[in-house]
Amino acid sequence: MWLDYVVLGLYVLIIVAIAIYTRNKSKTVNDFLLAGKKGLNGWMSAFSYGTTYFSAVIFIGYAGQFGWKFGLASFWIGVGNALIGGLLAWIIMAKRTKNMTTRLGAKTMPEFFEKRYDSKFLKIISAVIIFVFLIPYAASVYNGLGNLFEIMFGINGTVIVIVLALLTALYLVFGGYIATSLSDFVQGIIMLLGVLVMIVFFMLNTNVNGFEGIKKLTDSGFGFFVGYGDGGFLDSPMIVLISIVLLTSLGVYGLPQTVHKYYTVRDKKAIKQGMIVSTLFAFIVGCIAYFVGGLSHLFFTDASGFNGVSDNIIPYMLNKVIPIGLLG
Repeated sequence: MWLDYVVLGLYVLIIVAIAIYTRNKSKTVNDFLLAGKKGLNGWMSAFSYGTTYFSAVIFIGYAGQFGWKFGLASFWIGVGNALIGGLLAWIIMAKRTKNMTTRLGAKTMPEFFEKRYDSKFLKIISAVIIFVFLIPYAASVYNGLGNLFEIMFGINGTVIVIVLALLTALYLVFGGYIATSLSDFVQGIIMLLGVLVMIVFFMLNTNVNGFEGIKKLTDSGFGFFVGYGDGGFLDSPMIVLISIVLLTSLGVYGLPQTVHKYYTVRDKKAIKQGMIVSTLFAFIVGCIAYFVGGLSHLFFTDASGFNGVSDNIIPYMLNKVIPIGLLG
């Protein structure tokens, strides 16, 4: 267990180092909100987009909840996220958003609405909407992470939420968007390597036993495809799954924290690069997260195994499969 704490300690040191490194790089409002005049390259923009998209809400909450409900078919949510929430979103929005915000000189979404429609009211109302509705969204992210630490390390979730909030505030206040993007890049690398290692350990685990587990899930009705069911059209598993794909994919078109990534992307070349990298990132992280969630029926016979709380599914599974050190 001590090795996990060493890993977590190193991560905290990296975040603190980023805050210190970027403390003198945000000298103007433009630097603080848009990472300076040049903006970010495609890789930085893509990783920032991907890590913002695939937060604890999806990785812990949705992957466990929908993996338990649909089995391996929840994998298609990850595919939809990559194609609709990643590739298509960049094709439709990146270039247009970058051009319009640059022409208008807008640094935030409320400011964009004000300048685009010459309306102070739209600026105020959009700022209020963002402030009010991002509170429960952010709370769900922190709650998921607090829950994860409580189950895996036995640390009080409230303490973890406070520590994570302070760490976030540290690099955000010190370095602004430059620090955020740099920390996102580090987190993105951790996420990519983490999920690739994670899928190997899960497939080799005795509960899964490679393709035998996939066959077992398929035979029990939790394979990669769902039918229409015996209920009405709107209650059919197929329609519900499609609805979830659209819900989790189209949401990023309106989330200020994802749309803002287009404000800061450097140029056309960076947009093309960012589109490709963010799509691949979404495929790898999203598909593996939902695939692992789909394996949950191989680890639990009923909901009592995770105390009936879907947020517990992924943490409980990780505890059973991932060795010390890698858990951190």
